[in-house]
Amino acid sequence: MRKVTKVWTTGDGQKIRICDMSNEHLLNAIAYCERSHEAAQRTMEPPVFQGEMAQMCADRDFDLFQEGGPEESFPLYLDLHAEAERRGLKTWHEEP
Repeated sequence: MRKVTKVWTTGDGQKIRICDMSNEHLLNAIAYCERSHEAAQRTMEPPVFQGEMAQMCADRDFDLFQEGGPEESFPLYLDLHAEAERRGLKTWHEEP
């Protein structure tokens, strides 16, 4: 059985397999996910709905997003980190 290769889409729309990314591109992609998620957490307002149950569910989801990490916003974030770890690279969060 073949392993499914994860694909990152670049800012200009090109698709590249994570395993084919250069070390610099891989680390930049990880940093992009982290910066973008942090910016969204700072600027995002909780949604307002009509109805008690709808608002309760929206509040719960918003709280989970605020408490979560970049993997909440970018499904490939953990795959990018796994590839960086496989290569022995340190991300900016891991550096002393």
